[in-house]
Amino acid sequence: MIRRELAKDPKLATESWDRFLPKFRKRHLTSAEKSAKKREANAAKVEARQAAVKPADGQRMEIDSVEPKKKKKKVYTPFPPPQLPRKVFPPVYSDRCGA
Repeated sequence: MIRRELAKDPKLATESWDRFLPKFRKRHLTSAEKSAKKREANAAKVEARQAAVKPADGQRMEIDSVEPKKKKKKVYTPFPPPQLPRKVFPPVYSDRCGA
């Protein structure tokens, strides 16, 4: 609709219409674009770390890649842990109550 109006005007027929047309942002990224964005961010982090870390002799150290620390695997038990006593009124459960 905007283009029709601009085409009717003889002054604007030969000019660029970019300033009148809306500029929409692309909001959704494909999975390949998301992966590329993550790789760029990780590469920037590695470069920043390499620039910050300098050994005593003046040469830069090479940092291969950033790997997260792995958690130790817990032993599987099919039974839940025993229920803890309630903390609402502890004297009821103690021997000092005199019951």
